Amino acid sequence: MMNFRTIKTNIITILNDNKGTDFEVLQAQRQNQGASDIESLGKVLVYFFSNSFSEDTGAVNGEVQSMPTFRIIIEVAGKATLTDESDPSTAVSAEIIADNKFDLLAEKVYQILMNGTRIDLLMPKGEVSNRYIKNIQKGDVNSEGEHAIIIGQMDITCMTPEQVPGDDGVLATDIKNELDIQGDTVQKSGVKILNP
Repeated sequence: MMNFRTIKTNIITILNDNKGTDFEVLQAQRQNQGASDIESLGKVLVYFFSNSFSEDTGAVNGEVQSMPTFRIIIEVAGKATLTDESDPSTAVSAEIIADNKFDLLAEKVYQILMNGTRIDLLMPKGEVSNRYIKNIQKGDVNSEGEHAIIIGQMDITCMTPEQVPGDDGVLATDIKNELDIQGDTVQKSGVKILNP
């Protein structure tokens, strides 16, 4: 199995093991969730996004350096509330609540993944290097009834070697490398390579 697949599984494991009660890690594909479900518990989804390889990688077999990127989708929702139920002027909009929730959840996910104790992303020492989060992007606020939903993303990338098994080839003794010219019984007009 290629390292990028193992690293994706490890990122999901790291988030699941450290999420506490702050969010839920969705598996495989996004499941339809109502705004109230998302409001009670933010959602995080991890998937493999892209991979780039060294330009000087032309090896037929052996180790190839790659830079996989994993996209982490963050989804939160907020509902308008009153900080003082007797005073309508203390209303906090659903958009502001969702915005604050997104910031807090993005920070939490960032801190979990960038923690120095997880520098190898659960891979054997030396298999992962240059791990970093490239960006965090917040999407627009979408209204759904009395709720506001924000979906954003962050990309984490690293460097890891991938193994190319190559081809075992054939034994030299199985190769007959003669120039066969019809009518030349002595074989002096061509090239003959003797196998050892």
